[in-house]
Amino acid sequence: MSEKPSSVHAVSFPWPGPLVALGGMGLATLAGYVNACMLALFKIPVSHTTGALTHLGLDLVEGQGRDLAITGLVVGGFFTGAVLSGMVVGGRELAPGRRYGIALMIEALLILAAARLAGAGSLVALPVAALACGLQNAMAASYRGLVVRTTHTTGLITDLGVLVGQRLRGERPARGAAVLLVLLVMGFLAGVVAGGLMAHGEEPRPDAIGWAAWPTLLAGALYWFLRHRDLRRSAGELWSRQPSGGAAGRKGDRRS
Repeated sequence: MSEKPSSVHAVSFPWPGPLVALGGMGLATLAGYVNACMLALFKIPVSHTTGALTHLGLDLVEGQGRDLAITGLVVGGFFTGAVLSGMVVGGRELAPGRRYGIALMIEALLILAAARLAGAGSLVALPVAALACGLQNAMAASYRGLVVRTTHTTGLITDLGVLVGQRLRGERPARGAAVLLVLLVMGFLAGVVAGGLMAHGEEPRPDAIGWAAWPTLLAGALYWFLRHRDLRRSAGELWSRQPSGGAAGRKGDRRS
């Protein structure tokens, strides 16, 4: 019996819709921007834990207690953000109707807090920014079987490499998946470039981090509004479909 192909690389993987493509690319741009700003200011990445764990191991070897505490808090912040996403959104698979709007608004507030702390020169800005990235990364970690990451690119480039390898061996990889992966990588890179341009200069600019919060807050509020409008509309349609026996029953009650 032949092996069933994975849904990640199946030819039938659909082309990503405009909302998925633009939304995913926008989130990747946001993460790249925040990570570049924090690297420019503190030399520690916050959008993934690989770099932080590397710093953590080196700090253990070198006995750098202060740096060890900071990098440990960055890892813990990212993990806490993923926990928060599980509480707010409730699932890893991208699906309509979930509370992405609330998650995005929380992320925007965390980015603003990180910007305020960075402006004051506080290293606490690092775990707060990592918390925001962990929340974002876990919001929609899967789309139609494809593992999606919007705060780092290791998995994205790995999947792209697999797709190219499949093509080279004569198979027909999923073009829709390849397009989505490329858009995410391009979005992250664009965010890094923008963050580097804004945060670097003659003097570092901690306030540049906070600029990413406003489009995030706007997107979250817009999604929240549209979601609740649809919920109210659905509730109204369900109510209008209810049988009119309730009114007849009330008349019968008055007669008795």
